[in-house]
Amino acid sequence: MLIDEGVRGYSRDQLIRDYRFGMFRSLSVVVIVIANPDMDGDAGQATLHAISPRMIALADWDCGALIPD
Repeated sequence: MLIDEGVRGYSRDQLIRDYRFGMFRSLSVVVIVIANPDMDGDAGQATLHAISPRMIALADWDCGALIPD
């Protein structure tokens, strides 16, 4: 736990917000995947399979709401 490691003043709400922001890192993988010309090959399909749960998580955690208007 964070408290066990000496972290103080870091609320659960802030942790969740930071976690949601961190999930945006998955988008860089999507850019690389989209740039891959061989999406029908085994490697392309494996990559898509690997990133799909991350993209679903972005939606499930409503990460888009963190982007300012």
